[in-house]
Amino acid sequence: MKSLKVLKAPKEVKAPRTDAEITEELLLKIDSSLNERNKPEFKKVGGFHPSYTNQCARYWYYLFEGVVLETSFSAQTHRIFDTMGMLCMIVFINILIILGS
Repeated sequence: MKSLKVLKAPKEVKAPRTDAEITEELLLKIDSSLNERNKPEFKKVGGFHPSYTNQCARYWYYLFEGVVLETSFSAQTHRIFDTMGMLCMIVFINILIILGS
């Protein structure tokens, strides 16, 4: 009998989410994903290159000894630069297509 009662019990219906709720949840997930880029990164070069023209002694020390770089850009800043980079690439490809035809 218990199994019949479970089958006959009304199902809970969730209220549909509004566009604003979906948008807010999506933005939060995108922001958390982009904020993962702000982790410390160790940078060091393996040798001398003639193109290194910076005269700063600190720069040279960091270049050869290595340095941990920490970025603290907001997710909004990442989105702005990622979007502009993609738009520039699309425009460049379209120019190449036009010139090639």
